[in-house]
Amino acid sequence: MGAPLIDPNEGGWTFGKTGDYLIIERELTEVITGEIQLPDELAVQIGITKILGKEGNWVINVPVDMAKAKMATKIVAINMQYTSP
Repeated sequence: MGAPLIDPNEGGWTFGKTGDYLIIERELTEVITGEIQLPDELAVQIGITKILGKEGNWVINVPVDMAKAKMATKIVAINMQYTSP
């Protein structure tokens, strides 16, 4: 596993619940800017220390293939500026 793209202690995370599912989200567009390029593959690591009152140390690694998403992405320079009143 390579160096982390996102420091888990940084802000910017959103949490929510949909039905029985917990949703944890962080926009990659906030992290991948300038010199940093989105890799073709990345791994999402989730560490949990308490589940339903049971303490422990669980770690889940989820591989994510970003190649198709990168191929379907088009970046268009707008070359315009807007200043809000």
